[in-house]
Order: sequence, then C-alpha cells, then structure tokens
Amino acid sequence: MSDAVTLDDVLKIIHDSTAASDKIFAQRMLEIDKAMVRSEREWEKAMVRSEREWEKVTQNVNKVSQDIGRLGNKWGEFVENMVAPACNRLFSARNIPVHQIFQKVKSRLNDGRNMEVDILAVNADNAVLIEVKSTLTVENVQDHIERLQQFKLFFPQYASYRVLGAVAGMTIGGGVDSFARKQGLFVIAQSGGIVDLANEPNFEPSSW
Repeated sequence: MSDAVTLDDVLKIIHDSTAASDKIFAQRMLEIDKAMVRSEREWEKAMVRSEREWEKVTQNVNKVSQDIGRLGNKWGEFVENMVAPACNRLFSARNIPVHQIFQKVKSRLNDGRNMEVDILAVNADNAVLIEVKSTLTVENVQDHIERLQQFKLFFPQYASYRVLGAVAGMTIGGGVDSFARKQGLFVIAQSGGIVDLANEPNFEPSSW
C-alpha cells in the first residue's frame, strides 16, 4: 500500500481548508452584522433618549424664560405705579403742572405701525412722555428719543403741544443718567422710598 501524497490529495486538502475558512469567515461576518444591528439599535435608543432629555431641558429653559419675563413685566408695572402718582409733584416743581396722567397709551397707524407710551402726563400746553424700565439702559433712552420724534405723528391731537421726555428706572446703569440728561430728558430715579428727578434745578429740557 502506497502512502504517497497525490495531487488530488493536495487539491482536496486545499479545497477543504478553503471551505472551512469560508465558513469561519461567513460566521464572523454574520456575528459582525448582528453586532452592528445591535449597536445601531442601541444608538437609536440613545438618540431617542437624548432627544427626549433635550426636549425636557428646552421646556424647562422656556418655562424659566417665561417666568423671568412675567417677573420683569410685574416689576415694570410696579415701577410705573410708583412713577405715575409722583408726576404732579415732580413736574410741578419744574413749572410744568400736570392736569392728566395716562398709562399704557397706544396708537396704531393705517400702515400697521404702533406706538405705546408707558406714562403720558399732560396739561393744556405740554405733554411729557415717560418711559419706565426696571433697569434703564442707553438703548432704552435711544428708543425713547425715537418715540418722542414720532409722537405727534401717532398722536396728532397733541400737534400744538410742547412735547417733553423723561425716563425712569429703579436701576440705572453707569452713565445712563448722564447720557439721558445730555439728550434733554428728565431722569426719574429711586431716592429712598420715593422717586425723584435726578436733574439739576436749572436743567433745560429738550422739546419735540
């Protein structure tokens, strides 16, 4: 009996080895596919959890923002309710008697433009527009000057009046009061438990 290895034997060994390798390779690829599917599912679950958590965070942030906005509005109303009753005292001392006081005065033009005045103090000849903020900034002052410039367009019933401006704030940023006075505006600030004018006695207001 011959033990010689024939070419057919070699080819069979190679074929069997290749088949075994292919089977092992296929098994490995199947395992990799399953692992990728599991990973993809876990990733999708993680993304869903992240989206839900982000939605909760966004909702909480929006709620806090709304609460802060409502608090700011309430604080602004509180300041207005301090300033309005003091108008007669404040401006009568500057020879501007106040006969009527209106709060939240609004006007709308035909083209859709709007104007709102926080406090309007008037007599027979003068109209004082008062912008009230819990914290007064330079931007608030600039916005109020634009409001003063356009006031008679929105409120033509005051066309013959001398229009004056004032700004009020419980907190007034550094240099804002000086900037407002240089623009010819009265500045109303907290002084102890009341509000008072932060203008020199000889202050000459601008008129519009």
